[in-house]
Parts: sequence; structure tokens; C-alpha cells
Amino acid sequence: MFRPRLTLRLSLTLVMAVVIISSILSAGYFMMRDAQGALLEEKQTKLFAFTRMLDANLTRNFDQILESKGLQDAPREEKIRALNRELGAGTDQVADLAPGVGVGYYSRELDAIITYGPSSQLGQTVGQSIAPNHLGRQVMASGTPPGADWTAGTGQYNELHDPDHP
Repeated sequence: MFRPRLTLRLSLTLVMAVVIISSILSAGYFMMRDAQGALLEEKQTKLFAFTRMLDANLTRNFDQILESKGLQDAPREEKIRALNRELGAGTDQVADLAPGVGVGYYSRELDAIITYGPSSQLGQTVGQSIAPNHLGRQVMASGTPPGADWTAGTGQYNELHDPDHP
């Protein structure tokens, strides 16, 4: 019977091919993992910068704004509208700095989005509550972000900021 034998040249070529392919695949995996981590870190840094800008734009807290307008005892919807009118332009200015990023204020007391900019794209969410399992609730409760996976997989980066509960 005839059995084909692998020559030394063919054996070395196959071994080299396997080693090269496995090296390329493993290097690609580690580079993608590192790049993804760096990208998430950069996005988180941007979100914190937007939060600081929102803080800088806010000279009074929500209660002080409502009190100055005589609306401290107004219905919830009226308070939301008044706060949105007061803070909406500043929110849009911050949102205009980075297309694709949504920023805004959230009131835990009113359980509502107060501003969300750019308002031309996200303004319809004003007055809505965020979902009970929204990571923003975890951030408001703890005062710290939940970690690197905070923005992972959302396709949109959101910073809802509640100035009355830093």
C-alpha cells in the first residue's frame, strides 16, 4: 500500500502556518481588547467633562430656581417645564460640543428628565422617568459611576445629572 509521507519541508511549512496564524489571532484579540478599554475610558472621561460643564452652567439648584419663580408648590409638570426653560439652552450648548452625545439634568425628587440635549433630537424625553434599572439611578444613589461597562454597547452616551443630589 501506498502511504503518502509528509516531507520535512511540508511539515515545517504546516507548523509555521499554524504558529503564524495563532500568533496573529492572539495578537489581534489582545489589541482589540486594549483598544476597546481605551475607547471606553476616553468616552467616560468625556462624560465626566460634560458633567463638569453642566455643573458650571448651574448657578442655583432646582429648588432655588423654582423658588425664584414662585413655583415651589406648583404641580410636577409645571416645575419640569420651568426648569427646562431655565436650563435647556445651556444643556444644548454643552451637547453641541460633541455630536452623538446626549447630556442633561435629571431630578430625583420629580423623578423626571428635566433637560436632555440636543433638545432637537432628545427633547421628547423631558418629563419622563428613567427606567428603574437604568444605571443612572445607581450613579445617583452612589455618587460614583458603575465602571467601565457603563457606556458599553449603548451606541449613545448619556449623562443625566441631578444637581440637587451630587
